[in-house]
Amino acid sequence: MLVGGGVFLGLTIAEGICRWAKVDRSRQPESVWGIVLRPHNVHRFRKTAQRQEGDPYIERHPTLGWTVRREGASQDGLYFSDERGLRVPAPKESETPRSATTASFRIAAFGDSFTHCDEVPYADSWPARLQEILGKQVEVMNAGVPGYGTDQAYLRYLHRADDLESDLVICGLAIADMKRNVNIIRALVGEWTSFTKPRFLLRGETLELVNSPAANAEQLIELVERRDPLLELDFWFDPSDWQREWLARSDLFRLVRSVRSDRQTQRRLYTATSEPTLVTAAIVKAFHRAATQRNDRFLCLIIPGRPRLKNIAPRDWQPLQDQLIEAGVPLLDPTEELHSVRKSPQLFAPNGHFRRQGNEILARLVAEWIGPEAVAPPTPR
Repeated sequence: MLVGGGVFLGLTIAEGICRWAKVDRSRQPESVWGIVLRPHNVHRFRKTAQRQEGDPYIERHPTLGWTVRREGASQDGLYFSDERGLRVPAPKESETPRSATTASFRIAAFGDSFTHCDEVPYADSWPARLQEILGKQVEVMNAGVPGYGTDQAYLRYLHRADDLESDLVICGLAIADMKRNVNIIRALVGEWTSFTKPRFLLRGETLELVNSPAANAEQLIELVERRDPLLELDFWFDPSDWQREWLARSDLFRLVRSVRSDRQTQRRLYTATSEPTLVTAAIVKAFHRAATQRNDRFLCLIIPGRPRLKNIAPRDWQPLQDQLIEAGVPLLDPTEELHSVRKSPQLFAPNGHFRRQGNEILARLVAEWIGPEAVAPPTPR
């Protein structure tokens, strides 16, 4: 009895410590000591959706899950978008309206927050730095959207290709996107949000799109409560997370499960035959084919985040890179250059995105890959 009482007391104290240490912010998932807890309260999606409806920069989109609003501005005044829904300088910083440019070569960059370049002013983003390097005869359009997977970047290209009339398409592939490419409920792999996203299933050599149109918050609550088979297609969905038993409500229990789950999935996430690797490779190859069919040049820009630069031998994503190279997809991997300055305090912003130094490296390498002859204005006859 004494042993049982001691165990119970120890667990009670541990539970209390977890609850004391838990960080729970409206825009971020719950975490304990930096470890993200798996979500468990499905009705929180409703309150989150109400908050997100008033976001002046990001809006829900049935085809893409979410996107940048046209002519929007973030609440903190850091991000602005034009009438095309592209990130642009602040109105006071822009000399000429983007739609009025007469560039002879147009580049469109698609991707997640590392392409959108969160946490830095527009002038410090790599698309802006690329524009500066290449000159005024080139227009570099930033079509990145925070939180995107490669699948959403690809769908956004298909959705906007006719409007942008690009000559070169860049797919910014952050390594974290591999997790998102097999995900439907976005809150399972990052920031707390009511958004869901479309995802592709790989059926043989064919990509099949599911959750399209993307479920809204009310539909998501219904999907979880009735254990809809659609959710089983989310690589990260575990029905036991949403049970109402007392054990599932314990923060200590959720912490243990989160640590255990992360360790298990990390070991199988990047292998050559894993679903994230195969699906991501198929999406990038489809993106490449779609661009080529439109006579656009294509580049897949690998973007490793801070955790990936600590030890780059071997690279976690090498199996993915090998598959893309074998398929003839043009690739640019700046890992070596970024790794060489990984200890610089100017490389990363507080939440892990690149500051100007990192974006400058990306821009310079992309400019070298493009080459001056590709963007040179035509010679007068």
